[in-house]
Amino acid sequence: MINLMSNTREKQIEQLKQVKKSLQSVNEEKWNRKYKLAKIYYEHYGNLEVSVNFKTVNGYDYDENGVALGMWVANQRQAYKCNVVNKISEWQIELLKQIGMRFETKNREEEWNKKYELAKLYYEYHGNLEIPQFFKTVNGYEYDENGFEIGNWLRNQRQAYKENRMSKKRIILFKKIGMRFETKNIEEEWNKKYKLAKVYYEHYGDLEIPIKFKTINGYEYDENGASLGMWISTQKQSFKGQANNKLDEKQIKLLNQIGMKWFSDNIDIKFQKEEINEKNINRKKIELYNRFIGYLSKYKTNELPSKEEINSELIKELDRPLKR
Repeated sequence: MINLMSNTREKQIEQLKQVKKSLQSVNEEKWNRKYKLAKIYYEHYGNLEVSVNFKTVNGYDYDENGVALGMWVANQRQAYKCNVVNKISEWQIELLKQIGMRFETKNREEEWNKKYELAKLYYEYHGNLEIPQFFKTVNGYEYDENGFEIGNWLRNQRQAYKENRMSKKRIILFKKIGMRFETKNIEEEWNKKYKLAKVYYEHYGDLEIPIKFKTINGYEYDENGASLGMWISTQKQSFKGQANNKLDEKQIKLLNQIGMKWFSDNIDIKFQKEEINEKNINRKKIELYNRFIGYLSKYKTNELPSKEEINSELIKELDRPLKR
């Protein structure tokens, strides 16, 4: 009888071990799925400063029906602080460090105020808060690869406003610097600005537009007009993979038709000599793809040259600034 009870107890213990092992396997699988999304976010934005309410399906676009990635990242920080509910292993900590995880807690109010001051400087310089999502800056108005991601931060603020998570104090502060909370029809807005750019080109013969240039009719400066100079700058950043809005083939072709110069020679040389690494690979893919599309846009669809000729001429085009 004693042996029978002992055997039964041993079986129960073994079953519990198997259940525990199975649950551990399921938890690790869930963790790995979310980690993959976090890795995609990092590769896309260059950090893991994910808004706590951020949800996603693909890792970088917000999706109300997606995985709560922001909350998961916050939970990993809590787990790192030895929270008894959520534990995190050494190998998980190492994986998170590889994608730029910040485990220490920030002073949120202080961080918010820093970003707001940069947004305010941007507004005072450019006259609006139409900041490209991938815009980084140190001084508030010039792009700097090593700066704060003010564009992405501003996008998160609009999302917070839509979800009624923004205080009245912050709403008032944003309104003082021209914040647009409502969503725009992106295609309609693009077409409006393109028409103004086309008028500018037809009037002046180029698109060398000062970044602060605003206009209503397309060729005369008007303080109350559309920020055409900033829009042109944003299109160039998009072409290089540095902005939120991606250019499609039609848009690249349309801009080429009105004399768009995507790179100054100095910038072109810098980008061509830039070494591709894990941090910039997504941006470089966009840049190289757009260079190719831009080159092909000079041909009519039914008049494309041979593959050999395309390769040869494209290389000549890329080499042009390097040989000066």
